Amino acid sequence: MRLLGATGVLAAAVALGLAVAPSPASAHGFSARIAGKLQSARAPLAQLEQTGVRRSFGATFVQVRQEVGGIPVLGATATLSTSGAGGDLLLDHTRANVARPPAARVSKAAAKATARRAGHVRSLRAPVQAGLAILRNRLVWRIVIPAARPLADLEVLVDARTRAVVRVRDLAQHAGGDALVFDPNPIVEQGSRTGLVDDGNKNSTALDALYRPVTLQDLVPAGCLSGAWVDAVVGRGATCPANRDFSSVRRFDPCNCFEMAMAYFHIDRMQRYLQSLGFTNVVHRAIPVNLHATTQDNSFYSGSTGSLNFGDGGVNDAQDADVIDHEYGHAIQDSQAPGFGQTTEGGTIGEGWGDYWQAAQSANQGASDQFNVCFAEWDTSAVRSDAIPCLRRLDREWTLREAYDECNGDEIHCVGQAWSNLLWTIRKTLGGPVADKLIVQSNFSYTPTSGFADAARALLFADWQLNGGANESFLTTLLVGRGFVTDQELDDEPNGAHALAVPARASGHVDFASDERDVFAVELNKGHGVVFHVTSSGGVVFLELALYAPTTVRIGDSTAIKGPSHDDTLAYLPPTDGTYYFTVQAQSGSGNYTVETAVDMDADGRPDASDNCPTVANGTQADWNRNGRGDACDRSSQTTIDKVTVRGHTLTVAGSIRPRAARPSAWSVEVRAGGKLVGTARGSKAKSAGRVLAVVRVQARVHGRVQVRAVLNDPRYKRAGSRAVTATVS
Repeated sequence: MRLLGATGVLAAAVALGLAVAPSPASAHGFSARIAGKLQSARAPLAQLEQTGVRRSFGATFVQVRQEVGGIPVLGATATLSTSGAGGDLLLDHTRANVARPPAARVSKAAAKATARRAGHVRSLRAPVQAGLAILRNRLVWRIVIPAARPLADLEVLVDARTRAVVRVRDLAQHAGGDALVFDPNPIVEQGSRTGLVDDGNKNSTALDALYRPVTLQDLVPAGCLSGAWVDAVVGRGATCPANRDFSSVRRFDPCNCFEMAMAYFHIDRMQRYLQSLGFTNVVHRAIPVNLHATTQDNSFYSGSTGSLNFGDGGVNDAQDADVIDHEYGHAIQDSQAPGFGQTTEGGTIGEGWGDYWQAAQSANQGASDQFNVCFAEWDTSAVRSDAIPCLRRLDREWTLREAYDECNGDEIHCVGQAWSNLLWTIRKTLGGPVADKLIVQSNFSYTPTSGFADAARALLFADWQLNGGANESFLTTLLVGRGFVTDQELDDEPNGAHALAVPARASGHVDFASDERDVFAVELNKGHGVVFHVTSSGGVVFLELALYAPTTVRIGDSTAIKGPSHDDTLAYLPPTDGTYYFTVQAQSGSGNYTVETAVDMDADGRPDASDNCPTVANGTQADWNRNGRGDACDRSSQTTIDKVTVRGHTLTVAGSIRPRAARPSAWSVEVRAGGKLVGTARGSKAKSAGRVLAVVRVQARVHGRVQVRAVLNDPRYKRAGSRAVTATVS
């Protein structure tokens, strides 16, 4: 089906005599019937603005776009087609839950200037247009530039708050061009290598039958063969064909430019596949491709120049799409994790990923696995005589240890076959697009020095992000079983945490030098306290304990909600239900440990089973009368008078109160003479807990023997009184 552009639609409508109704001034002009049908859209009706109505052969087509506060949401449109005979059809691309972003900080003029620089615009065909828009809850200036140099209708999105360039694309519909290519290479197309020889890039009848006519999409006028995603550079000893016409160019053509069409077609298709998976920021540029870059049988991606470079030794490398796809795989990873591959393990991952990526592209075009798992058949045919020559294979189910043995060391291309097979196994289990999306997404987590353990964690993280961890068990079993990571290494983050019940016991090993942290996932309920107790053994290790919230994704990026603590016990009373993460981390040394969990309703660090007051926090377990009930739960109390000192008519009374937590101010002393109250005073704290003092001044007329008695009247405990003590006032 060929879709007409906006101008073409109007022209066709006029030519066919179809009615084209004007747009209403306001979205609130929907009829009750149309409004009712638009209620099914994802966006609320109040955010839908009508942009056009068309009628044809009794059907009505209502076009709307989503606006929030008068600002259009990019890509959020819908068309409602209604017909009395055919029913209704709502094609809805609006979005739910779109809020108005914060106001713009960047002026329209500044945004225009930024857009012109981003598009390298030297001259215009018409005035620049600019307006605010919303892109995924981000406020942007949408700048449309009718450029003369370069010749394009550029749409540039500029962040309205930071002035960052979000996206540049050409809205003009450039013409396509025809070309001949191998897809992916002659051996795969024929199903064998019979009769297929390079013979110094000469023509042959067998090869003639294997060229495939294709359309090179979105070519731009500049250069020989350039477009949105590829800038193929005319290489050494090559020329651009007349009128840039590649429709009949073959490998032996005097222009030596067949490889340009190969590179353009296959790279453009890969970028479109990436975008179909949802990746709009991976090698999102016209990548320079240097053909005939070297006479050696070697091709490479250059991180310093961001270009692909293909050599001509043996079979010209760019005549085999497997090689093109593999090298573009390196560009993908560099786009996602700049500088990745600085270690031997990283280099191995990169080579294995490149082999996997080419196999995935081959499989996407319907090739059989006999060829999908064989890398670069045509390129390798110049140096090997196998029936199906493979530079490397993806069907070697090696463990990492087996790969090192088979490869006699850690040569990255050879050992990379173990990683490519692991990825291929994921694809065969999960399905092509699901696996490709998962694996590409995982690349974003890499650092320049990442190795196998990082790559394993990145896969598990991506699975949680994209699939809610649906494939965690499968991925973990595969990664650990192949020896790319250990269970110990995987439990360093929440996405690899071991489940730990309450109550329960678990053991582990930490090493400050190689595996410093273990993470446990613990289901806790609001208001139900827990205590963790850790003991170390089998080594000399200094441990640190901490607890993290259910929202934690990476320990290193988060703050503990309890701890870190160097004590052997950590208690917590959760404010909400959820999966919390308990960590045991080595601060020095290495050794084994055991962690025990127990119910601790009051979160005082004492398990309920051994807590003398399980409902009230009492970490000291104080029990003054040793009756088995902690002071925090026991209302019994006691007080005594230990000493009375008399000086004139002033009595200083020292005493004791139990429990020690009783308030000294709740202690009072009464002095009586002949049964009559002659003095009283409240207590104050003495030098140590549980000791109290009171200073009582009695009336001047009192002489002789008096009775001194203390009372403890703390409302938290039962009232208690001391035995009376006799003193003499002179």
